[in-house]
Amino acid sequence: MTDKQVAEPNVCAEVMYAQTLKKKTKFWIVLSILSLIYVFSHWGVSEEKEKIGKHVAEVTVGHPIESLSENWYKQLQMVAQSDDVEALVLVLDSPGGVVHVAEAGYSLLQRIRKKIPIITIVKSQAASAAYLMACATDVILAQETSLVGSIGVISSVTVVKDLLNKIGVQYTTNGQGKNLSGIPFQGLNDFTKKYLYLEGQDSYTWFKGIVKTGRRFNDQQLARVTEGRIFLGSDALGLGLIDGFGGLAEANYWLQRAKGINSDNSLLFVDYNRYTA
Repeated sequence: MTDKQVAEPNVCAEVMYAQTLKKKTKFWIVLSILSLIYVFSHWGVSEEKEKIGKHVAEVTVGHPIESLSENWYKQLQMVAQSDDVEALVLVLDSPGGVVHVAEAGYSLLQRIRKKIPIITIVKSQAASAAYLMACATDVILAQETSLVGSIGVISSVTVVKDLLNKIGVQYTTNGQGKNLSGIPFQGLNDFTKKYLYLEGQDSYTWFKGIVKTGRRFNDQQLARVTEGRIFLGSDALGLGLIDGFGGLAEANYWLQRAKGINSDNSLLFVDYNRYTA
């Protein structure tokens, strides 16, 4: 065996080792960079909060209300846990959404309201589930052209029974009892129709109760704004759905006049999107 034949395996092994080492080094470099980015980004947020001190928090719900993993809910949790927030401005620009998600937001707002005042500002719209959340606050401001209301509950279910029949797919179940999960495949029957109706009525009654309590309505006042009706801000004011017109400037004025907060304009209004965006 020649020296060349002996050397070739060693050269191959060294090349393979070098490639492996290169991959490992690259992995650790990338991991280190990501770790540093994470640490510095969170350190920056923490430092920024410390510098702000006492402030008025601003949380915006600017899209359909669909999940508790959305930024607005995280921001409300931050407000609830903070000792530096003197008041909360809830900015709504949402057509509504999922009832149980709005209920969780409503409950969280109620807890926050026990500590600090909350004022709602409606931009273009606060309907359905969004308006439900507004009812947990002290004051609701809007624009004259804002859409407000839609106090009602809509439930929907997708039925693919006819489609499955056309393509020759059969759906069967075993066991006893009426299974609501089979509605898309079996269609609606008397039982499932009644169940969905009663479920919707329960949610609707609960929603009306929240509006009645939050807006201090009597039965006659409540009847004028329910049944899913939507109103412009100019009409909503006379119906008691909102308390006035305005934005951040008017919210600050209300905090000063009604709550004695920020009377010297020393408190910053802090948009909490900076922490979760």
